[in-house]
Amino acid sequence: MDAVARCVAALDPAVRVVTPEELIVHLRRNFGTPVPGTAPPTTQPPTAQPPTSQPPSTQPPTTQPPLKGKTWTFEAERELSHLVGRREADGWSAATAKDSRGFLCYGPYTKDLPRGACVARFRLLVDNATADDLPVVTLDVRDATTGRVLVERIVRRREMKAAMTWQDVELAFTAEAGHLIETRTFWHGTLYVREDRVTVAAR
Repeated sequence: MDAVARCVAALDPAVRVVTPEELIVHLRRNFGTPVPGTAPPTTQPPTAQPPTSQPPSTQPPTTQPPLKGKTWTFEAERELSHLVGRREADGWSAATAKDSRGFLCYGPYTKDLPRGACVARFRLLVDNATADDLPVVTLDVRDATTGRVLVERIVRRREMKAAMTWQDVELAFTAEAGHLIETRTFWHGTLYVREDRVTVAAR
């Protein structure tokens, strides 16, 4: 123990010694490290074309109608995990020049949803809504307790109404009380995309 104390005392004052629990929290918040006891997603959606585009400046977000019923909101850059992309001030993004196709966001493995009808609203934007009609992302809601995908939807470029404008895409599903629920966004690598958050509502 004396040797450990001497090592700690010799560290630079800017270095902070933390517990294993504090390290896990830091990694989870800043690098999208998955929650201990859960595995990153492995299911791969259909193959898409190689990436081609770059992001311009962001336009102000559009106003969306509120969801009815009790809601839970999960911010992409703080509360979801990631296998590709990077943090931005208002979300998590992937760009064709920097990233390979993969899971942009997944999680949060919440047990809070009641049994019954629910809806997940994904808030997304793209840099170009007209060039072609290739797949942008595959969205799904998965019951991590059973391993079953409850609902899935492929979003194509021309479903997005405008470039660099937030748009909501909703998936309806049925939850089981006490089950771990995750929402997933698989990026196909065809164009720049950013996810702001996922809001889940019990209907």
